[in-house]
Parts: sequence; structure tokens; C-alpha cells
Amino acid sequence: MIIVNSLNESRFILNGIQYFKNYISKIAGNNIIIFNCYDNKDVLLPWTSYEQVYINGSAYESAETLQEAILDVIYLRTTLGNSQSFVQNNVGVELLIGELSGEGNISTSEAETAINSLSWSIVVSRVRTPVIISFTRSQKKYMFIFLKGYGIWGSANGSNPDYPISANDLIALPALNLTTDDIQNQNGTVIINLGNLPTGNYLTAANSTPRNFSNAGTLNEDGYPITYYFSYTKNSVLYFVQFVGAAGVYNGNLQASDLVSTTNGNVDNNVMRGEILHNDMTDSTPLTGTTSKTILKAKVIPANRIDLGVIGVSISLRFDGINNVKSAELYLSDSNISTVGASLIGYYTAVNNTKTAVLKREFLLKTGNELYAYNNGTALESPDSNTPLIVTYDTSIQKYILVAVKLENSADSAIIKNFKITYEKEV
Repeated sequence: MIIVNSLNESRFILNGIQYFKNYISKIAGNNIIIFNCYDNKDVLLPWTSYEQVYINGSAYESAETLQEAILDVIYLRTTLGNSQSFVQNNVGVELLIGELSGEGNISTSEAETAINSLSWSIVVSRVRTPVIISFTRSQKKYMFIFLKGYGIWGSANGSNPDYPISANDLIALPALNLTTDDIQNQNGTVIINLGNLPTGNYLTAANSTPRNFSNAGTLNEDGYPITYYFSYTKNSVLYFVQFVGAAGVYNGNLQASDLVSTTNGNVDNNVMRGEILHNDMTDSTPLTGTTSKTILKAKVIPANRIDLGVIGVSISLRFDGINNVKSAELYLSDSNISTVGASLIGYYTAVNNTKTAVLKREFLLKTGNELYAYNNGTALESPDSNTPLIVTYDTSIQKYILVAVKLENSADSAIIKNFKITYEKEV
């Protein structure tokens, strides 16, 4: 004889032993089986005739009536049974993965690739939800709501190939400035204090003693990624520098590329009003040996990436040679390799003895696909008698912003030191 009795909201008793209400039953002919709803190998009652099973002291005339009566007794969910609603105590979690290299804002596609490349999978339990996955870049914090439910997700760098995530599984939240509180309050953060550094030379201080970062990027006992930071103070301001190198032991051989300046105590956690689309700090290939106009840099703005708002462009130039006239031109183009058919949207002409220059432009992207500026030269806000620049910019089409340079003397040379594009959305 099998006796099943209700005990309380969350438990039942089978033959004198208490069990949580996470079991389900199935009938076949005159027999019934009871097994764990999360693991069907956990069989509490093997196939047994319905006549042998009593529920709260009652026998039943068929397997079907027994099945109807036993459901509320052995299994509980909010949509099943006549009992009071089950209150699930969910706990939200934020997984701060760390610095993600690259330029501009972090897209859902970049986050997808980064998550699937982790050495570990994201575990979502029935109470560990919602899950927010965060990355940092250029002293900003990018957060994504993870839409997947209960399960083990992410390909774990190939070891969990059946459960990779896609960009559609993520919803991007507004980016924030990364603050010192974000780092200090995050489970998994390991902070190494370098003390007061009057010159701010954190690399020398970090190399002053051996550092063991062997577990960097793994999960701690609470399931949070381990990320190392160095902290130091300069002029009474707290600074944080993140370790982004390969996991391992370092003995005075940390390189500048292993550390990223992350945030400081002067930063507040405001939503970003503007976005950095590109901030290319790599020197261009030097232009020399020709007087032909040559494209040195091209940056893409994907289709539907921006809307009404303000686009800012800043280009830092370096000239060398015998001090003849040099010029730089800015184009809006459908191509990244040609200025033919492109719209000239800015220019700078360097006179004799010019060694460095910055070409800055600010454009208003207005209703009707209109890109507006004071002129197509270099003026930003000063009064100008020239006709304003108005060109068509269809944001539904991928565009490029090109920088082309022309030398008057082939013996001269020119290099682009920085190419930055920002965007502030209309609010």
C-alpha cells in the first residue's frame, strides 16, 4: 500500500517521508508512476497499480481519478491547484564581464560574440533572475538584459556547443559612466591597492611585486566572474585600473597593454547623452611620395545606426616636410575607397610651417535626411558669410566618413593621429 498525504504548502508525505512538491505523475492503463519534474531518472514511485495508492486516506476507482487527485498534492506551481499562490523569491544578478576591446558603443552582436567566447557558461536558475550582463569600454558601462530563462547558456568557447546565445537574446540598456561604486560593489571584483601615486605611474607600482592573476576571468564560488583592479589615489582622487591581460603570474613584466584605466572618483553615474561611434588612436599610414589626393582613413556608420541629432568629427593631423601647402578634406560617401560622387563636408588647408592641426566639424542631422552645418570648411560657431552646408544623408543606408589628404610637394608627409566621430541623439 502506498499512502500519499498533503503536509503543507510546499511539501507532501509518501509513506512517512517528506518531499518537496516538485514531482509529477503519469498513468498508463491501470498503473501510475511518480517522478521528479526536473529529473525523470529520480523515480519516487515506479509503475504501480492505482488500487495500491491512497491519497489523504482515500482510494480511487480508476487510474484517471487518481491522477486528477494527486496533481495538487505532489506538484506546485502558480497556475496549478487550488492552494495559495506560491511566492518565488527571485534574486536579480549582474555579471560584470570586464573590458571589451574595440571602438565606439558595444553592440548586441559584439556582446554575443564575447559571451559565447567565455570559458564558462551563464547559469540561470529558477530564482537567479533577471540576469544583467555588463561590459566596460572607454570608461563606460554597457548593460544587456539576458532574455534566456532557466538553463545553461553560452557556448563556453566551444565546450557547450548546443547552447550558444544570439544577439536577439540581449536587450541593450542605456550606457552609463562607470563609477568607482560599480567596481567596489561588484561580487567577483578583486582590488589591489597601490596607495598614493603622486605621478599616477600605476604601471611601475603594479610591477613592484609579483602578481598572481591565474584565476582572472574564471568564476568565484558565488558564480561571478573574477576581475582584478589596481586602485590608487592621486591628488586625493581615487582611480581604478583594470587588468585585461592573459591569466597567469606576473613578476615585474606587466605591460601597458595589460592594464586599462577604468574610472575615477570624479565620475558620476549619469546616462550617456552622447555616444562615441569611433575613436581611432592608431596612426594612419604616412602619406608621402605623391601629390595625388589620397584617402588615409575611412569610418563606417551602419544603416539605421543614428537618427536626428548632432554628429561631431575630430581629426588630428601631423605634417612634415619642406613646409609647402597641404590640405585635408572630409567626405560623406557610399564608398570607403573613393571620393567620386561623395559630398565634401569639411576641409582644412595648412599654410607654410604648419606641423600639427585639428579639423573639427559639427553637423546637425535634421528631419528630411538633411545634414546641416555652418559651411563646408572648418568654422564651428563663428559667424560666416558663406552659404550653409546642406547635403542629403539617408540614415537607412550605410555611409562612410572619409579623410583625404593632398600634398603640394611629394617630399612632404602627412599622418592622421586620431579620428573621432561622436553622436548625440535628439532628446
